[in-house]
Amino acid sequence: MLLVELTENGAGVFVSGDYEDLYFLREAVSNVAGDRTSYEGYEYVHSVVQHFVFELLHAYRAERDSFMTRCDTPSYKFKMLLPEAIFVADALNDYIILAESDAFYINTMTDKNSSLAGKIRERFYIDKAFIRFFQASVWNAVRNVIGEERFESIKPYRDYEAICQNKDMRYKGYCREWIDILNIRYINNENSHEDFTVEVIKKLAERDEEYMSKERAMQEHAKDGNISLFLSLLDELRYPDEWEW
Repeated sequence: MLLVELTENGAGVFVSGDYEDLYFLREAVSNVAGDRTSYEGYEYVHSVVQHFVFELLHAYRAERDSFMTRCDTPSYKFKMLLPEAIFVADALNDYIILAESDAFYINTMTDKNSSLAGKIRERFYIDKAFIRFFQASVWNAVRNVIGEERFESIKPYRDYEAICQNKDMRYKGYCREWIDILNIRYINNENSHEDFTVEVIKKLAERDEEYMSKERAMQEHAKDGNISLFLSLLDELRYPDEWEW
């Protein structure tokens, strides 16, 4: 069974399961998200999602941590920082909205009637179910961090069915470095994990003033080579050499 469980010190989660659990989740995410060029404006988002896909692949190939269940079933696990796990769960919702629209990337394939396109189209609702289970598992881990009362207060951020109905796509053109910044802040946070996790959830979903300033700095550096703005971000983009998971 696929599990998403908090690490010992709450910095992240273990994603675990047997070969089929992880294999079919990887297939589901790959089928729904496509490749880096499948959706304009999702190139940086896709790089984060693709990293998750690679971790699933490495895990079920026994290239990450391995263990045996009580029933002697070989199983595998890997770690994700909690902000990144929440982001992946959120971003997959954008891909589901796209897949349920005419913008689904298989509709733009050169041969959209190919056997591959047909297979992806046919499997979509099964793939969606695998993704929904992963998303629910992430949020269950979040609930264990923040408690029931705070969990209810963030329902608008995690009610994916309502978000899909409203076609609320959050992450087109999203700045990847913002995820790194929140990951690093989470690692370095010395205050209440409960309150800070809620803050991270909101900061991932809402492009607030701070997000916009970081995005402008990255865009200006990429466009004009404005090194002064970029240098101001370097400390915030530097992961510690090690940390307590």
